[in-house]
Amino acid sequence: MWMRLLVGQLVQRAAAQQVRSLVTEKLQDELQRGQAAPAGPCDVLCIFALNAESGALTDLLEDAQYAKAASFVERSGTLARKQVVVAEVGVGAEAAARGTADCLAIHQPKWVITAGFAGGLDARLKKGHVLMADEVVDLAGNVLSPNHKVDRSTASPGLHIGRLLTVDRLISEPQEKRALAEQHGAVACDMESFAIAKACRQAGVPWLSVRIISDTVDDLLPPEIELLLAEKSLAGKLSTAAAAIVNRFSAAGDMWQLYEDALKCSQRLARFLKGVVEQVK
Repeated sequence: MWMRLLVGQLVQRAAAQQVRSLVTEKLQDELQRGQAAPAGPCDVLCIFALNAESGALTDLLEDAQYAKAASFVERSGTLARKQVVVAEVGVGAEAAARGTADCLAIHQPKWVITAGFAGGLDARLKKGHVLMADEVVDLAGNVLSPNHKVDRSTASPGLHIGRLLTVDRLISEPQEKRALAEQHGAVACDMESFAIAKACRQAGVPWLSVRIISDTVDDLLPPEIELLLAEKSLAGKLSTAAAAIVNRFSAAGDMWQLYEDALKCSQRLARFLKGVVEQVK
């Protein structure tokens, strides 16, 4: 049952991607050759790594339009009476830096929000809790602060204010998560926020970081997840998922649970981000 549900979902998403690719193939080519008219300035640019993180927010956009360029995929539309672009730049600092620089050059946003999932490093952060970072730090100890001061006294149950650490790979072991928390004074980690914040600072664009906790400090992530993230194509992801199920049948249940959790986290994050968009000037 789990195998049929998981593979069915993956195939469904693959088919949707193929249809969308056919519709946008000409636009992608024009964007890459500089022939398509850019969407122009926007009020808020929300930058994610993956569609699994951004999907619920794009569902809230009015009059949404889809476009794809070499370093990012975007949906643009209206949200809370503001022009909003939701961009997916890929996993990791290198992809995030490149995609962010290109998005900034095209859209000239008034604000950038780096958003998506994060792993908890502090036991107080539960799955589904939201973190607004008052600092982002990389593994070398470099620190960046958002332009709008985030007051820690505004924290509430389910909403945390604290330091976010950007790491260079998926952190799956609870012991390593606790060690990173102690070393860097961080309450959560992701793989893109520092690179996005750095690109924004270099461009002189104000930014905020909003992350939702997708796994807690005590969660042990399935080993197949890192392999899935490393695959760039849907065909590669399908092949990796199928191999994982053959090698470890319980992987199907694990991945299905992660998929359901991701949907819930994306929806909750989208609701929170809508409130943030409403408040930024």
